[in-house]
Amino acid sequence: CNQIIPKEDLRIFRGVPKVYVYTGTSGKNVNCYYCGNCTSHVYHYQDAMPDKVIVRTLLLDGGDAMPATGEIFAEGRLGWVRDLQDGLKGQPNGTM
Repeated sequence: CNQIIPKEDLRIFRGVPKVYVYTGTSGKNVNCYYCGNCTSHVYHYQDAMPDKVIVRTLLLDGGDAMPATGEIFAEGRLGWVRDLQDGLKGQPNGTM
């Protein structure tokens, strides 16, 4: 799960993440910041959204309780995702 937050709200308290860069579907750079020890991706910064970062919330304390704030790669959505979403409506904690 990811959460899109203002870039200025991101705080790294320990360590310095490593980074690699690739060209996204927008044609602009995507900077992927990851842990140099375990290689977990911590956050992404995209030139296409210069004032935002995309944080991997499940790596954070309490991240499992954070709500989803957007869909990042909708064109790659699998066909069954909408069915799953519809099936969860009305269920206890039936949010994605």
